[in-house]
Amino acid sequence: MIGSIAAVNAGGWIDRAINVLSQAAASVPDFWLGLMVVLLFAVTLRILPS
Repeated sequence: MIGSIAAVNAGGWIDRAINVLSQAAASVPDFWLGLMVVLLFAVTLRILPS
């Protein structure tokens, strides 16, 4: 879906923004993302036990 939006707007600012966000998301290490998810759901929202 988002890739289709980027393809329709090839070369535009939406395409560049989607590319930057996808590269940033792909470069996040798994262990760091896992810690941030635990921090969000266990500490901040108090939904799950840590």
